[in-house]
Amino acid sequence: MHVDSLEQASATLRPLAGHFAGFLFALALLAAGISSSTTSSMAEVNVITAFLGKPEDPKTLLYKISAFITAIPSFVIILLKIDTFKILIFSQVVLSIQLPFTLIPLLILCRRRTVMGSFRSKSVEFVLAVAVSAVIIALNVFLLYSTIFA
Repeated sequence: MHVDSLEQASATLRPLAGHFAGFLFALALLAAGISSSTTSSMAEVNVITAFLGKPEDPKTLLYKISAFITAIPSFVIILLKIDTFKILIFSQVVLSIQLPFTLIPLLILCRRRTVMGSFRSKSVEFVLAVAVSAVIIALNVFLLYSTIFA
């Protein structure tokens, strides 16, 4: 089934949830949005405060200003009334572009004894991690290709 809108995505639940499909889909989107927003805001504030060499303390003005600044793109999207479905797809494509830049250094660091000490990845763990990472990166390249050229 080809899905072009949130309404169509919600409709895919009807065979399983009947009349509650819309409610369940909305509840799932709300939960995902809240958890994603909270996690990303906290991570962004952590990066900003660490970059500036300041403690991550929610009571400080820097923390509060950083949390507000990281919310500005969301406000702009709402104010400009940009299609949220397209923004959702675009955000996932952007995240897929970023993912290899996180996975590859993580694999390298997990294999180094100087970094991980006794917790260093063993050969079997490392091979499995590389295989899973390769599959994820390949799927993300396919997503990027299909989004741009489809």
